[in-house]
Order: sequence, then C-alpha cells, then structure tokens
Amino acid sequence: PASPQKRAASPRRSPKKSPRKSPKKSPRKRSASP
Repeated sequence: PASPQKRAASPRRSPKKSPRKSPKKSPRKRSASP
C-alpha cells in the first residue's frame, strides 16, 4: 500500500497538472493589472 501512495503524491505535486497551484495562471497578477 506504500507504493500506490507515493504515486498519487507524484501527480499532486506536479505543477503541470495542477494549474491552480501555478503562480503563472494565478488571477492575482491579473487583478494588479488595470
């Protein structure tokens, strides 16, 4: 069970599949732009 648990953490940490964690797509920078 320790093997599949490490795999699930691999794609979760990946900022490529997680655009919400990506600071590039963050709407915070768009809000500063008038």
